[in-house]
Amino acid sequence: MSHQDFAAIWLTLQGRLDIDNIVQELTGRYFLESSQQKSDPTLYRATSFAHVVALRAIFDLQRTYLQSSNPSFETKSSILDPRILFSTLSHLLEIKASAFSAQDGLPDHEAYCSFIGQTQLSGLRALLLQSAHITGRDYEDFTLRLSKAWNRETLRGVDLFVDLLCRQILSELCNGPKESHRQYCKPACGLVNFQDFDRGLCPIEDHDNTLMNAVQNASSASPMSADWFLCALVLYDTMWSTVAAMIQLCIDSQGPKDPNHWSFDAARLTLVPRFKILDQIYRHSKFPTTPQTLEWAQEQTKSLICSGLHPSCFGPECTCLGDNMTGIQHLWRQHISQQARNAIDQHLSHNQYLEVEPSLKEFQAILEERHSTLPVFATEMKHISQKISDDIQDWYPKPPRGSASNKHIPPDDVFLMGCPELHPIPGKDLLRSLKDHSFEGPQPANLSLVHPH
Repeated sequence: MSHQDFAAIWLTLQGRLDIDNIVQELTGRYFLESSQQKSDPTLYRATSFAHVVALRAIFDLQRTYLQSSNPSFETKSSILDPRILFSTLSHLLEIKASAFSAQDGLPDHEAYCSFIGQTQLSGLRALLLQSAHITGRDYEDFTLRLSKAWNRETLRGVDLFVDLLCRQILSELCNGPKESHRQYCKPACGLVNFQDFDRGLCPIEDHDNTLMNAVQNASSASPMSADWFLCALVLYDTMWSTVAAMIQLCIDSQGPKDPNHWSFDAARLTLVPRFKILDQIYRHSKFPTTPQTLEWAQEQTKSLICSGLHPSCFGPECTCLGDNMTGIQHLWRQHISQQARNAIDQHLSHNQYLEVEPSLKEFQAILEERHSTLPVFATEMKHISQKISDDIQDWYPKPPRGSASNKHIPPDDVFLMGCPELHPIPGKDLLRSLKDHSFEGPQPANLSLVHPH
């Protein structure tokens, strides 16, 4: 996929408050369309792949929403329910087992498996970034589905590494609130603060060099280190943040302005740090032959993070920002060493690419057809919600000087009491007061249905 391919679908998908319904409707639509196609493996695989491409677009956008440690109200409103996300990932494994079997003998089987594996990884990473937790029973059930889907495949290189990453994330989802688990639930394991999608991903800011330091440490860890999982997550999240920033630039370029008029000046502030990160990551590549070691994991991570984009977009030949290739090539040569360029080419050669543009356009048509009025309604609801939040911030009195806290109470933790002056009361104070003045103490809620006699 190119930056523009991502941008076209994100332009329709971003900021949707009905994302839960979209995912569930996509799943239902897939079952209806594919139910009569299983006797034709080629048609069945084509329909299934179009569905997987749509899920990949959703998962990648969800990861982008969740990359900020301080997401805006608008961003949080568009995050997929973790229960639906987990169910969708289980559904993805069923698709892999039924529509992408090696026994079908269809061409490009390994390329399709690679795409599905990376879609699975994107969804699991989004789930972990939500600090989700699954039960032991859910873990066992998902593991069985995972084995059914992949055990007959001969996974090599980056595909084997993706499988290991997915299984490690799944284990972390079941582990519970350990200190290491909490770190893995943070974008780039808490080492970098990324920007919020709604506030703008561009330009990529690294004033105190925390971004470059995190990349350097993750890409040059000692071979004796046991932190392969942490290093992989740091590089995976960091590299994706630069891709997402470029996609958002392309989204902005689809506005009323001519993209050739502004895009290169705007992109320079994103391209320079992106290219510096690429140089740091790929400057030292050895392609070790010993599997499942830290050096092997680092090299497979490098292949993984350059597999989401079309090769032309990953390098200096990207045309997604208009007629600025000459300027992009100059920045590429200026900030990426020859050694790193050679390593990037080598990693790109290990990846397989499939044509996904028709599937993305089909997904975009579905969104526009079935939800044509909802984006307008969603925008209006956001304005109303933001107005309420702003009013509550104005109404709630600021803390006196010298107090321990200088922050307002979050607007979703405030109740307006029905007095003439509408005093806002923090929810935690109101609930504490009710508890202190209750003679019986808190009572458990009875959620059973009462049937009339």
